[in-house]
Order: sequence, then C-alpha cells, then structure tokens
Amino acid sequence: MNRKTAIQIITKLVIRTLIEMDMLSELNNLDQEISANRQELNHGFIKIPFTRYRLFDDVGMVKHNIPALLERDHEQVVKYNGLLEQYKNHQHKTVARIENLAKELKIVVDGNYCEKLAKILKVLDISDEELGKTW
Repeated sequence: MNRKTAIQIITKLVIRTLIEMDMLSELNNLDQEISANRQELNHGFIKIPFTRYRLFDDVGMVKHNIPALLERDHEQVVKYNGLLEQYKNHQHKTVARIENLAKELKIVVDGNYCEKLAKILKVLDISDEELGKTW
C-alpha cells in the first residue's frame, strides 16, 4: 500500500471517528433529556403505599400531563436505543477497518480504536497538513 492510499484510508477513518463522537454526544444529550423527563414524570406521580408504583395524584386521577410525558419518554427511549444500535454497528466497522489497516501496514497496535488510529498516524508520520489535503 502506498502512502497516498494509506492517508486517504486514514482520513476516512478519522472522519468516521468524528461521526462517532457526534453520535456519542447526541446519546449523552438524549440521556439527559430522558432523565429530565423521568424526573418530571416522577414529580407528577404519588407513591402507592406498599408498592414501588407511582400512578395517581392526590384525588386518584391521572394528571393531564402524565400521558404526554409517558409518550415523550417512549419516543426518547426508542430514539436512544436506535441511535445506540447505530453507534455500536458504526464503531464495530471502524474498529475492524483500523485493525485491517494496521495489519496491512504491518503495524502492531493496542488499546482502544482511537489509540490505535493515533499510533498508525504516528508510525506513518502523517501531519495535519497531509490529512487536510485529502479532505
């Protein structure tokens, strides 16, 4: 494999890694939204004695905002699970590509996939300028 091809492959892997970081950021934001929604949901319920359930307000009626909060919680959890599955698949493919590249270049790498990619960049002595030319 020549240097130009290696740089192009590494550039694509760096882009994939940046996409995965964006996915992680979105997962964290969704997690915070789910936590906030569940906190609001828990404030809308009262605890049913001798159980772990919380359903009704003081007069035994479901508050008007509870169904909307439950629906929002469901939507957020479905979105989170879908994004998590997408992230796992994306990351698995990226790790496989990095390992294949290292094997092809005959470079021994260890650690997480970001460390592996950094070691490949270091061994090949690829500068930011060279990566920038392929963008």
